[in-house]
Amino acid sequence: MRALRFHSGPRPPPLAEWRKTPLAGGQLVSLESLRGVEQEALEVLAAAPPKPNLRALWLVGDVGVPHRPAPAWARWWAAIFPAHPRLREVHLGWSGTRASTEGRLEGVLATDLERVIVEASAYELVELHAWWLARSPRFAFHAELRDARLAARLEYTRDALLLRAPPATRAAAEQQVREHWPAHRPMSPLHLVP
Repeated sequence: MRALRFHSGPRPPPLAEWRKTPLAGGQLVSLESLRGVEQEALEVLAAAPPKPNLRALWLVGDVGVPHRPAPAWARWWAAIFPAHPRLREVHLGWSGTRASTEGRLEGVLATDLERVIVEASAYELVELHAWWLARSPRFAFHAELRDARLAARLEYTRDALLLRAPPATRAAAEQQVREHWPAHRPMSPLHLVP
């Protein structure tokens, strides 16, 4: 099995049930959690035997207000990265608060990741951009507007913001970003790209 999805029904099952889940075999390349069970999936992965081929970890559920403190995330990351040397991409879903999003990201700063994707609201994009510039991580950083109707992605570079969106929603996505950017904070040049 090369890809495995954690998902739940209307309510996430107890963590004890997730611990019984076999995380596939040695060929697992991508692990994805859905529907608000990302923290449980991460905790299970941290305690599971290493998956030597794991390259992508998608924690895309909408968890609302986080129920685990940031130190738990740091502990999970510290266990996961050494055991999965090929892990190169992490996708984090909406966390509910800016502090929680940044707490999750702090744990990946010193890793060999190539790309980190964060789903966020237009307002959080501004704060995440400031965080990214201040921390200077080695990985490429992408942010996705939380409004799924826009299907937009904002990519941060040192000198510009690259907004990727379908032609039909590009203008609306640009408007959201510009409207939520504080007047007191200079905005990097915003480029619309296919």
